Amino acid sequence: MVATLDEAAGKARFDEYWGRGVLAYWDYVRAVPASYDPAAKAVAALNYASEQAVTWPTAVQALCVNARERAVDAVRAACGRLGAAMAQRGASWSARLIGYTVASRNAADAGVKAQIEGERVAFNRTRTRCDDARHARFDGLESGDAGVRARDLSEADAWVRAQAQYGEVGACERLARGATRP
Repeated sequence: MVATLDEAAGKARFDEYWGRGVLAYWDYVRAVPASYDPAAKAVAALNYASEQAVTWPTAVQALCVNARERAVDAVRAACGRLGAAMAQRGASWSARLIGYTVASRNAADAGVKAQIEGERVAFNRTRTRCDDARHARFDGLESGDAGVRARDLSEADAWVRAQAQYGEVGACERLARGATRP
């Protein structure tokens, strides 16, 4: 078990491929041969895609956060390394937030736990800026103005494709840095 946790912690990116699932829904629904406004199809695609099940968090939390018994030191340390890796290299906001929780729960001491909590605060600030930047590019999809819908449809398409390529966090960080396209 420790070897498996360490293998996962050593990966360059912790990716549940959620962004690729969003792209699959996006391309499928937008290609449906119906006479709906393309922006309406985009909103439908995003709504369907947001319901994708992500099942791995339950297993990680059961093993590393909510275990019935306090883990032996080797497992606790491996869970801490996995949590730190997820917090730093998770492709989605969920993966990073769960990573901070796992790392905090398995911190070696109060000092390490305080450092993790400080990083989580900075993470939440970044996530908020990214969400604001993303929303600014999606809000017009339901506008009554066809020009605004077309503009935001192009922005949304760029976002969905960037999310599939870079992960949710990577695409959003690009937007928050002021990139006109992720």
